[in-house]
Amino acid sequence: QTITDRASFYLLKFSSGTYEFKLNEGDLLVIDRSSGHERSVFTLSGGETFLASLSLAFAVSDIVSHNAPLESIFIDEGFGSLDRETRESLGEFFELIKLNAGRMVGIISHLEDLAEKFDQRVLVEKHGDYSTVKVQVI
Repeated sequence: QTITDRASFYLLKFSSGTYEFKLNEGDLLVIDRSSGHERSVFTLSGGETFLASLSLAFAVSDIVSHNAPLESIFIDEGFGSLDRETRESLGEFFELIKLNAGRMVGIISHLEDLAEKFDQRVLVEKHGDYSTVKVQVI
């Protein structure tokens, strides 16, 4: 229940106040606050599933960090299933997390519009049979 409550906090933020979690007899449900309907997490679309997973990851990270210092969290892809408007709000929210939680949030993505939101980037460029890594500070 503690994880569900904390994940609801994030899911509400990520979905602009539309969705929250509910635990019902061991089943994880999503409540659509605009309609008041409850549904199984298995009925979520690709983008909604990504937001739900991201919310659960942040919740678990928050809870675990009370016993061990977690200074960073990395999120690998998944953003392609989100529309541009949702990605826009996530970029702002990641910055708030970093500032308020004292935690670095690393995003691994191929999406330029998401990369543009961050002032520090690690670029991996492929050159035939080898790759180079470049740190970019804007």
